[in-house]
Amino acid sequence: MEEFHNQAEFLKVIWKHLYSSSSNKSVGTLHAARSTINAVNVTQDPHDNFYPCSEFMDMVNTAYIVTGGLHHFQMEHLTSVPTPSYKGAVGNPYETIDYFLGHAKQFVDKHV
Repeated sequence: MEEFHNQAEFLKVIWKHLYSSSSNKSVGTLHAARSTINAVNVTQDPHDNFYPCSEFMDMVNTAYIVTGGLHHFQMEHLTSVPTPSYKGAVGNPYETIDYFLGHAKQFVDKHV
């Protein structure tokens, strides 16, 4: 129960800083995303409607991470070949992990 309340409070902090009904037409804002996908159950106060707001926040985060990944790997769509593509040994887990962790660090440094 305590964890639920922590999540609700964190969602309220996010809403306070990133959600404004006056930003309806500002691309990239939470309210514009809400309007675009017609998420009418997402309200100005996430405390009153925790589950829809939490699911909406998960969708927005996923969309930004996927979009950032596409940009990072210079891909036009999800089925494009990433650039640079992995050229290491497929059977060597350490080389694969190093490659992906290196790109994860670059992604975080650039996009976060």
